Amino acid sequence: MIFIVGMATGPTALCQNSAIDSLTRVAEQFNDPGAQYILGRMFALGQDVTQDPVKAKHWLLQAAKQGHIEAQYELGQLLLTDNNTQKYTDEALKWLSGAANKNHREAAFMLGKFHLTSTGQQKNNQLAKLWLKKAANLGHRSAQYILGDLFFSGTDFPKNQKAAEHWLLKAASQGYDQAQRLLAQLYLEQGNQVQASKWLKKVTDQEIRPNGAATTKILPTKNRYSAVNKKVIAEKPLIESLLVDAKLGDLNAQFSLGTIYSFGLDGVPKNPASALYWLNAAAEQGHIKAQFELASIYYEGRAAEQNFAEAARWYLRAAKLGYADAQYSLGYLYNLGKGVPQDKKEAIRWFDMAYKQGHIKARYRLENCPNC
Repeated sequence: MIFIVGMATGPTALCQNSAIDSLTRVAEQFNDPGAQYILGRMFALGQDVTQDPVKAKHWLLQAAKQGHIEAQYELGQLLLTDNNTQKYTDEALKWLSGAANKNHREAAFMLGKFHLTSTGQQKNNQLAKLWLKKAANLGHRSAQYILGDLFFSGTDFPKNQKAAEHWLLKAASQGYDQAQRLLAQLYLEQGNQVQASKWLKKVTDQEIRPNGAATTKILPTKNRYSAVNKKVIAEKPLIESLLVDAKLGDLNAQFSLGTIYSFGLDGVPKNPASALYWLNAAAEQGHIKAQFELASIYYEGRAAEQNFAEAARWYLRAAKLGYADAQYSLGYLYNLGKGVPQDKKEAIRWFDMAYKQGHIKARYRLENCPNC
């Protein structure tokens, strides 16, 4: 297989052109699906050739017809995201189904999300469940998380705590922080403090790693914590280590400290003043999760006096940085006129931004109650 990366000029470009010519010859004369797939990818991405969707579809189609699984997936994805989506939807679903039936988990996941998030006749919760389960059983952690979330919330699927726990455990065990948070919430609502503490600890540990990739809030709403005592038994050096790093300007450490003091995690008593201090320190320097958590504190009146205007200010800062939960929350405030002037159009604009990032609640709001 030949993969050519990066544009070049002069002698290097001549070599690359020769390689592309050879690849094209193999694809045409020998009808080689591997060469056809590579050419399709190159034209789709503009790798060492001028980007050309028509040629990309042509070559991917030749390979897909011969059963090349990756080509079937890439072609389905390309057709589904085409500007003329309606025209190509049926063909896209055909090729994605072909790949998914051969255990291509990304194809199965894409089909599941398509049927889940589509509108009108194309929305099909049964097919969504079928394909998401297929992807989840193949180890796709996002599919596992979405299934867990839907079963937990009762959105689109009937509420099923056992199924929710099953899928969230699978995703959480792969280090998926959103699943770990939601799993902790599930256990908290069940009164299982030991398991809730275990998963909250994992989330906190991820947040303090230099390369941690946690992406959403740590259970900010009151009702997720009101039923049970949330203390987590932890080693004393953790908080001391965080304090040292936070004082040296480590934003992740500042955020983790603020979260710990806000909820009373890791065996540390709640300390509203310290929570606000450290979250504000990180938020002012652009830490997106700290901005969101600070907004949630002001919205709920947790660790600070309830202040919708301050909540809106911090939601806005995180929303402008592309944080889907903040975009949804800001839309919610505009919809109700809390902390900002009531503006239904502005609410829908922020809901739509969150929806385009796959935010389930934003999708539900837009489809079922856009003006309420």
